[in-house]
Amino acid sequence: GTFCYCYDLIEVAVPESLRRVDAYVFAETKIAHLDLKNVSQINDGRFYDGLVNLERLDFSEKSAFRRTEGDVVLSRDGKRLCFVPRRTRECRIPEGVEEIGPFAFFRSNIEHLVIPSGVRTISGHAFSRCERLRTVSFLCADAKIGEKAFLNNVALKAVELPTGLRSLDAWASFSNCRSLTEVVLPDSLEEIGPGMFEKNVKLK
Repeated sequence: GTFCYCYDLIEVAVPESLRRVDAYVFAETKIAHLDLKNVSQINDGRFYDGLVNLERLDFSEKSAFRRTEGDVVLSRDGKRLCFVPRRTRECRIPEGVEEIGPFAFFRSNIEHLVIPSGVRTISGHAFSRCERLRTVSFLCADAKIGEKAFLNNVALKAVELPTGLRSLDAWASFSNCRSLTEVVLPDSLEEIGPGMFEKNVKLK
């Protein structure tokens, strides 16, 4: 990434002509606020990986993204949740969201989570390293859960999967959740992927 490992960098002026931002371009900097103006493409969720101080993203009306209440970033059509600030402890996923993007909640301070019924995709690493997350409830019976989606959530104690869910086929979605003691699996579940609950030392 262009500015990757510029550890003391706190501010960047983004030109209005910029349309695409690639992964890791600002990783491991101290940037807390970015005005991405007219950006129409953020390469993938790894753009957020390493931006541990990022609290707010702004966009113009021409951008493919928009900022909502609580500084949550959505796609312009509201169907994809792309980013929440690391400070976030409570977040009601907005109505109309169908996808939680990769790394969207990465390293956030979210404590309790309810995935609403409209969500169809939870991307890889969407909730990984949320070290204060304690409970997760799913209301979305047919959501696809990506690999390592909840990886390294060391405070997570309970997960309730929804009635109607048939497959958890991604790799290690709930791996290394060392405090996990309770997982409620529905009778409809037919497949569990490799390493799904590995390294969860308290789960019996």
